[in-house]
Amino acid sequence: VINNNVRIINNQNIYKNVTIYVSNNESVDLNVGAFVGVNNGYITNGGVGNEEHTITVNAIGEIGGFVAKNNNKIAASKVINITIYNNAKTKYAGGFVAENNQNASIITSFVEGIRENRDEINDNIKDGGIYANSYVGGFVTINSGYIKDSYSNILITTNKRSAGFVYNNSNGYIETCYSASSSQNSSQSFRGFVGNNEENVTLDSYGIKNCYFLGDSNVDASEDNYSEHANQITDLTKPEFLEGFIYDNSSSTIWNFNLKSLPKLYDADKVITSERKLLDEISLNKDVDLYEYIYINNNIDSINNPYIVSSSEQFVEVLTNSNNLYSYYYNNQIFKTNINYSYINIVKDLDLSTIIDANNNILNSQTEVQKLQDIIFAGHLNGNGMELQNITIVAKNNTNYTSFGLFKQIGVDTIYTSTGSLVNSNLDEDNCSVIKNLNLTINNISATITKSVGSLSGEVINSKLYNIFIQGDENVVVTGAN
Repeated sequence: VINNNVRIINNQNIYKNVTIYVSNNESVDLNVGAFVGVNNGYITNGGVGNEEHTITVNAIGEIGGFVAKNNNKIAASKVINITIYNNAKTKYAGGFVAENNQNASIITSFVEGIRENRDEINDNIKDGGIYANSYVGGFVTINSGYIKDSYSNILITTNKRSAGFVYNNSNGYIETCYSASSSQNSSQSFRGFVGNNEENVTLDSYGIKNCYFLGDSNVDASEDNYSEHANQITDLTKPEFLEGFIYDNSSSTIWNFNLKSLPKLYDADKVITSERKLLDEISLNKDVDLYEYIYINNNIDSINNPYIVSSSEQFVEVLTNSNNLYSYYYNNQIFKTNINYSYINIVKDLDLSTIIDANNNILNSQTEVQKLQDIIFAGHLNGNGMELQNITIVAKNNTNYTSFGLFKQIGVDTIYTSTGSLVNSNLDEDNCSVIKNLNLTINNISATITKSVGSLSGEVINSKLYNIFIQGDENVVVTGAN
């Protein structure tokens, strides 16, 4: 798609037979990815290959089935039906990414070899894969960043050492991932999840949590001279055996389980049809660029066609652009407030201290964020591992809110009509409110006369909150009357 991504790539896929061949000398610094060479920006819902089409990469250099070097964020992306040939002796090949560098992250993504040839018992793939003369990781070769909710299922053939998921994780962290990758060679140089060096030292500083690899007779995780920090398991199809894996058999899930196949990732497999066209681009300063988009398809705001949010202004606009009214009972009175049922995908880190409107006016960020306190969010918001930064929320004019946080409330319980009649809201697994894969950095939250105060919201009803991470420095205080 592009050699060096420094901006945003969303909902782009390569769905045809592709062969990438580069003839070069190993002394040349070459980064080859079937999707992007070097990622310095944001990639979400990207795909390489599908059931009908294969991808082949043949080069001498750093090779990744998706990206060669990742320096920022990748989410909900996949590589299917790929074969990689790397004849370099000193450069790495990774099934998904060769190098995931410091402060970079990969979540909800996977790589698979040629899908047609699977083991009838274990469902792991036995064709295509990685052929190399250097170190190999089935998902990532060198990880100095963060990987979560991802998997590899690819065949590895190399003359050097290799591992099913990450070869070297000495400076990285991996959480709730699995490997079904295997090696064509039965030597002890292949390890099920993370690799070891020539001295049999595990290349991991205990940066692995709730991770698993499919057991194989060629891999002995209990070997005296080698300690595998992931868990060896003979059956990956039963969720009760995989600690920390989030699944609920609905459209809000992280993982999907089927007793006849290995676990799948819902967001990476989902086909997103939202499509935007760039209308205008304005560089305000060296750190801030403003982009104006228009949606090409009209059927926006559904589970497969969500709003795409890549700026703080879009975030506030989409959430407050609602004419739906929700009636609720409080202090013996019926009140009405706006409720938002939208489907939203965030595809970039958002700084809520800087909000710029379509006319290039810098808005009062505190006033803009305060608008969210009048909103009940009852839709689906997928943060894709992005971060809402510099969140400052202060109550308006000492208003006594029923609850307070970034949102007034998340989800609904019972609905009252304007005359006080009770309406039951029977929400099933697919229709409740969802917020997932979202990071928040808090500067200040204050509503001194409100009893229910939280960073995300003071009250959560009939909702699912998955993979929400909240952080702030040691001086951050969340203030309420409770």
